[in-house]
Amino acid sequence: MRAYPNRLTLLSMVATGLITSCTKDGQQDLNLTAELQMQYNSVEFTIPPTPTTGAIQLSLALDGQALAQTLSANGYSMDQLKEFHFTNATLHIESPDSANYNAFQSISLQLSISGGNPVTVASMDPVPDGVHSLTLNTPGDDVAQILQSANVQLIASVVLDGLVTDTVTHKLDLGGRIKVKL
Repeated sequence: MRAYPNRLTLLSMVATGLITSCTKDGQQDLNLTAELQMQYNSVEFTIPPTPTTGAIQLSLALDGQALAQTLSANGYSMDQLKEFHFTNATLHIESPDSANYNAFQSISLQLSISGGNPVTVASMDPVPDGVHSLTLNTPGDDVAQILQSANVQLIASVVLDGLVTDTVTHKLDLGGRIKVKL
């Protein structure tokens, strides 16, 4: 009988030796990356009563330091950020309890640098009637360059096809996938 596991062990030791013996430039040529998951939870915003239907835009408070803190907590820096893709977005009505999304025709969340072209990170069109929460579609565009800016803005663009009769408080949870250079 032959001992094939010994050959595999020898092969893995040689491969490990080759990788660790690469110069720093050689390691960069390998283009090694790591992936992390991140959540922006409980981004709250309100829509006041509206006397008419149509489009409204709201600037949402997005913690501009959250990404840097997540990277730092995992041993990385913003200089190592290679890609960021939003992968999930959930919107809930917090109050009043009786409210639903019947007045919404569509919603779009856009990320931009102040004065720059916005990139849609989540949307839904049409919004179904009778629901209290929404799972938005996330196109998955890379927004790393936008999130590296100190002037990042998250904008909610809502088209109403009905009237909002009470102030409605919403909570948004956004999740994403981070890719960093090693």
